[in-house]
Amino acid sequence: RRSSDLAYVRDAYIRLRKKGIPSIWEAPIMGRSADLVYLEENDLITIEFKLTDWRKGLRQARDHQIGGDFAYLCVPNREPSEALRLAANESGIGLLRFTEGLGWPFEIILPALRSTLTWSVIREQLFGRLKTASNQRYATA
Repeated sequence: RRSSDLAYVRDAYIRLRKKGIPSIWEAPIMGRSADLVYLEENDLITIEFKLTDWRKGLRQARDHQIGGDFAYLCVPNREPSEALRLAANESGIGLLRFTEGLGWPFEIILPALRSTLTWSVIREQLFGRLKTASNQRYATA
């Protein structure tokens, strides 16, 4: 087990990059940041990681809906409570479990709904960051 949200973000990021998935960590969204953003086909997926305080994580994931197509909260160390499942479902936020090993880093517990709050300008900024060569500097971070 890792001791911080950042350790999980870094592990997931490295595994996505090794699979050739365009991704960035600490992606800026309107003065805040998403822990991880990656491109799946033509959809932007945002993920907030939280070892503790899922309520705060859910608020942060909701904020990410203005930039991404699908927003998730990843709760690495535990099974989500019924209260968390209900709150996530009500806000359209998906839930992920972190998976160990070398394969895909996530298991979907609750699928996210496509965001209806996405601002095209913010989305295009994130999309552009994923497509730029300067993002390569994070590959070995």
